[in-house]
Amino acid sequence: MTVIRRFGVVLTAFGFTFLAGCQSESAQAGPAEWTVDAEPRFAVGDTAGGDAMVFAKISDARLTIHGLVVVADGGANAILAFDSAGTRVGSVGRRGQGPGEFIGGLTLAEGPGDSVAVWDSGLMRWSLVDARDGAARTVAEGLPVPSWVHAGLLIHSELPLPPAWLPGALKGISAANPDARFARLDDEGVLWVSRDAGLRHWEAYIDSAPPIAAVTIPDGVSVLQFVADGIVGIAADSIGLERVVIHTLHRLPHAEVDFTPAVTDSTDREARAALLATMRNWVVAQEVHYAVNAGYTMSMDSLNLAMPEGTKSKVLEASQRGWRGVAWFPATGFSCAMTIGMTLPAGWGEGEPACGWGR
Repeated sequence: MTVIRRFGVVLTAFGFTFLAGCQSESAQAGPAEWTVDAEPRFAVGDTAGGDAMVFAKISDARLTIHGLVVVADGGANAILAFDSAGTRVGSVGRRGQGPGEFIGGLTLAEGPGDSVAVWDSGLMRWSLVDARDGAARTVAEGLPVPSWVHAGLLIHSELPLPPAWLPGALKGISAANPDARFARLDDEGVLWVSRDAGLRHWEAYIDSAPPIAAVTIPDGVSVLQFVADGIVGIAADSIGLERVVIHTLHRLPHAEVDFTPAVTDSTDREARAALLATMRNWVVAQEVHYAVNAGYTMSMDSLNLAMPEGTKSKVLEASQRGWRGVAWFPATGFSCAMTIGMTLPAGWGEGEPACGWGR
C-alpha cells in the first residue's frame, strides 16, 4: 500500500483488483468527473487579500516533493520558496551571469535531492538551486529535458521518459482530437490532455484506452502542474497582479499505472530533415504575417506552407509577441516543435527545433 502526503493530505493507492473493477464501470459510463475545489487552499501574491508579496512576472511555479512551493519570478530574475502557510522561506537570484544569477525566461523542474532545477533560456543553461538557503550552482552537463513533443502535442513531463503505453495513446488522442495541443504527464504516471484552447477542460489517461476521468479547472487559473491531490497554477487578483495558487484535486480510485519506460524515439534522417526544413520555412512565413498584420497567427492556412508528404502541422499558440508550432508524422508520431517570443519549455532554445524525447 502506497501513501502519498502533500501539505498534510493523505492519499492511499488501493489494490489493483478493486480498482480495475472501478475503472471498468467508469469506462462503461464514460470518464468519471474528478473535481477541483473552487477556492484555493494555497495562494501567494494576492494583494486583494492583504498579501504583501508582489511578483514582477511569474514564469513558472511548482510544488516540490518536499512540500515547498517554488516560484520563478522572471521579472525579478529570482527563485522564491514558500512553505504551506505561504510564508517565504528563502530566495536566490538576481540579474547576471554568475552562479545563482539569471537573465530571464526561467522554467522549473524537479532536481536531484532537495534542489530545484532552473532552466534559464537567456543563458541557455541549467542551475540547481536550494531556495531555502540560497545555494546555487550551474550545471555543465545536460539534465533530462522535461518537455517534449509527440504526435503533434507538447508534453510537460514529471517523468524522465514516457511509459511504453504513452506514445501509442498520444497518436490515438491526436487522431481523434485535432484540436488537442498540450498534455502533462504527472509524477503519478497520469497523462493529462487539454480538450480546449482555454486549457480549462482536461482528460486523464493511464493507458491507451479511453480516458478514465475529466476535470474542469477553475475559471481564470492557468495550470502549471498536476500533483497527487491538487493543481498548481497562476491566477490574477482583482487588480490584475499574478498570484500562485494551489486548488485541491479530488481523484477517484483507478487502476495502477504501468511505468515501464518507452525506448528512446528515433526516425530516419531524411524524415527529421524534412521536419526541420518545414520549421525554418515556418519562421519566415510567420514573420511575413507579422509584418502585414502586426501579430503572429494560429491559422496554418494563413501561412500557406507546403508540407512534406505524410506530415501534418499546427500552431500551438500565437500572439503579438510570439508563437509555437509543431510538425509531425501521424504514422509514427515523431514530432518537431519550435518556440519564438514565448516562455521556453525547460531545456529548449529560442528558435531551435526540439524533436521527440530523450534529447
